[in-house]
Amino acid sequence: MGNIQALIKLVPLMQYLFFIFLYALQSSYGVLAQNNTNCSNNNKSIKKQVRPHPPTEFTSQPLAKPMVIPNLPQYTGSLIYQSGLNYPKAINSGNCQMRFFSKDSASTVYNWYKVTLGSGNWQIKASRNNMIKAQDRNANICIVTVNSINKFTPGSQVNIFYCPVYKPQ
Repeated sequence: MGNIQALIKLVPLMQYLFFIFLYALQSSYGVLAQNNTNCSNNNKSIKKQVRPHPPTEFTSQPLAKPMVIPNLPQYTGSLIYQSGLNYPKAINSGNCQMRFFSKDSASTVYNWYKVTLGSGNWQIKASRNNMIKAQDRNANICIVTVNSINKFTPGSQVNIFYCPVYKPQ
């Protein structure tokens, strides 16, 4: 019964991530809209395809500086903020994803987050390879992924995705 309740709590996050995946796929691979207009070029009929606009809830805004995530421990080593996106019109306003660089190895950063998230206000729900998924007491979700830059460059890339729990008005 506990597994079913856990899955039910994850449904909004999975839906949100699925829509972000579809939008990223659409943007990256040029999946085009169904509405076409005909153009002519050197007596050849060419279909001009137009990309649709994403739903406003998936419209992102760049973050100029890292967003403070409530009760999320700050890495005690060096993290340099690289970029981030905020989704202010999402159902769960406050969703964000941020990318950091650390001079520390991926294993050092990953182990720090695994120990720290497992002992504070957060509870680890899943951890595999380079990913840790944690949930706080209010059911907010944070996913941390840590990757090595490459075998020739020391350091790691840290991605943090935060999804606050949906609270109907």
